[in-house]
Amino acid sequence: MAGLENILNKISADSAAKVENIIFQAETEASEILAKAKEEAEKQSKLSLENAEKEADNIIARAESSAKLDSQNTKLETENEIIEDSINSALSQLNDLPDSEYFDVIKKLVKKYASNKQGVAFFSKRDLDRLPANFESDLNSLLSDEAKLVISNEPIAIKNGVVLEYGEVDINCTFDALASDIKDQLKDKIYKILFA
Repeated sequence: MAGLENILNKISADSAAKVENIIFQAETEASEILAKAKEEAEKQSKLSLENAEKEADNIIARAESSAKLDSQNTKLETENEIIEDSINSALSQLNDLPDSEYFDVIKKLVKKYASNKQGVAFFSKRDLDRLPANFESDLNSLLSDEAKLVISNEPIAIKNGVVLEYGEVDINCTFDALASDIKDQLKDKIYKILFA
């Protein structure tokens, strides 16, 4: 029976050695799998962190760009408001000139814009009521021999300035119309004065 016991002991020892070997291999594989998983987790974590940093940089860049654009738009709007206010102020000052200076401006406009033919000059009720004596003669003295203007006694709905009518053609010399025609040029000049 000692032989059987030896065989059983040998089988038991071999089984224990095999079990230890299987456990060792399982532990080694588990350690390798765990190390790989840890390495992959660190790699994924690093990649996620890099992606998050890139996304944060992109968000910051977009926010800075948006803020810069908003700032430029606000600056442009403010500059345009200042320019509009300057133009409106100049128009108001023209409109509020003393009569003699106001009608000197009208003379300059007529001299510049009148055609070399016969026409009619139209004014607002306010201007008709304050026309200087002999103003029609003064206007005509500025024109060529072929040209002649008659001042209409009928007021028209304008704020200031004059409208020259030559048959079917009207030349609008109101301050607002003239300012509107050259508004971009005025804006450029005012911009250079105020913001250069």
